[in-house]
Amino acid sequence: MHPGGKRRRCYRIFRILWLSTPPLQGPDVRALQMALTMRGFYTGPVNGIYDRRTAQAVASFRSHMHMLPGTAAPSSLQQALCVRCYLDCDQKTIMCTHGRFISPRPGDTLFTIARRYGLVPQAVIAVNQHITNPDEIPAGTMVCLPPFRLRSIPSPDMRRGM
Repeated sequence: MHPGGKRRRCYRIFRILWLSTPPLQGPDVRALQMALTMRGFYTGPVNGIYDRRTAQAVASFRSHMHMLPGTAAPSSLQQALCVRCYLDCDQKTIMCTHGRFISPRPGDTLFTIARRYGLVPQAVIAVNQHITNPDEIPAGTMVCLPPFRLRSIPSPDMRRGM
């Protein structure tokens, strides 16, 4: 454990998830299944096994998001589902989280949502790469609130110590 009782995250990791024999397994698959379940695309067991049902849910989500057809889950798809995986330096294990999804109010922008939830706009924009214009959220689009709380991003002057 890091001083203060918090776990240290060494770095963000991801792997492309796809249907294979034997099937891919792990916490990243479990987080993907949970995120697909939360958005109504997956109804199977959240068991961390990338099986046919998971692949079909990924294909449905890709179609819904106007992505290229397929059953693989690359990093862009995982970002659109707000799935983040990190290597926990202390435990030497992979930790995965998925953010919370909200339905924006009419007239909302990613900036107003960030303000409402006490988040830095850049963090909200970073986990919503599927929204191409942060000032216009298409009707029916779910917005991901990041699974981490970034309080501020230092300005270039602060980083130089000015």
